[in-house]
Amino acid sequence: MEFAVEGATMNWPKFMMMFALSLFFSNRAVGQECPSLNNALPAELLSFLSATEPSQDNAECLTWAIKSLGTQKYEAAIPVLAKFLDFKRPLSDLEKKGFYLHLPSVWEMYPAADALDRFGEKALPTLINVIKGESGSDVARQNAIAVLWKSTNTTGQRALLY
Repeated sequence: MEFAVEGATMNWPKFMMMFALSLFFSNRAVGQECPSLNNALPAELLSFLSATEPSQDNAECLTWAIKSLGTQKYEAAIPVLAKFLDFKRPLSDLEKKGFYLHLPSVWEMYPAADALDRFGEKALPTLINVIKGESGSDVARQNAIAVLWKSTNTTGQRALLY
C-alpha cells in the first residue's frame, strides 16, 4: 500500500517504521536532559533530591536524578525516593499532543515508582511506611501500593501491611 506525501509516494510499512522510531526516541528522551547532573555521583544526586522542591523549572533534573539513582540501585536513596512517589515527570512534546504508543503506566509517569521497584525487597519497609503514613499524598500511597503489589507478586512473597 502506498500513499502520497506532498508530491512523493511512500509505502505504508516504511511510514509506520519511521513513525514508530520517532515516537520511540522522543519518548525515551523524556527526563533525559539535565546537563548539570549528567556526570554526578550517586551521593550528589541524592543531595540534589534531598534539597530540591519539585517545580516545572527543575522537573527534568529531578526525573534524571530519580531515574539514575534507581538504575544504579543506590540503596541510601530509598527513603528520599519514597518522598517523590507523587512526583509526575514532565510530558514529552508528543505526549502533550496526545501521541502515545500505549497508555502510560505508573512506572513510566512516576519515576520514583520505577526507581523503587528496581530495589525489590530492600524498598518494601519504606513502601509500607508510605502506605501506613498519614503525611503523604493519596497519589504517593497509591503508587507505593502499586510498587509493593508488583514486588510481592514478582518475588512470590506476601507483605503484611498491618
